Amino acid sequence: MAKDPRDKLLIPIAKLGEQGLEVEEALPREWLDNIPEFSGDEQTHLDERGIEIKLRVLLEGENLRVSGKVKAGLVTICSRCGESMTYQLAGYIDRRLLKGPVPELPAELELTPEELTREYYLGEELDLSPLLREEVALLVPVQPLCREDCEGLCPQCGANRNLGKCSCLREASDPRLAALKNIKLN
Repeated sequence: MAKDPRDKLLIPIAKLGEQGLEVEEALPREWLDNIPEFSGDEQTHLDERGIEIKLRVLLEGENLRVSGKVKAGLVTICSRCGESMTYQLAGYIDRRLLKGPVPELPAELELTPEELTREYYLGEELDLSPLLREEVALLVPVQPLCREDCEGLCPQCGANRNLGKCSCLREASDPRLAALKNIKLN
């Protein structure tokens, strides 16, 4: 019976050694259970390749460093023109994991950039799953665009401006702001 590829995300710390450990895996899209709608074939979902990871886990004293790349293809809808598209999610992970429990901090505390990349671990085994699930979720754009210069839809007739010009007149300014045209500034 083939071993589940997700088992490779459980890293025994005692076996890291000086060179650390390389983890290269293709995880199925169903693995991303923190965003369940991405694992099906709904309007927005991960493509059939799933999630590709290439990481190195290093032992730094008692602490750990996890660095590498994560990528996936997100099939979604352009937020301007409404056309189906595939957005390439790609990110670089560089996290330092300190051995010990998460310290209790005051509610009102400004964190430094280094503190934002810090995580904690306990035990003799490191599970990379929560770290990777969080990273993929952070890579998802709020407003995905099919291309940077997407023209969007005509607000009058609804035609996709990327496919051609419509016959509607474009107003140079928002009509709600027309009253401001007459204001004189000194």
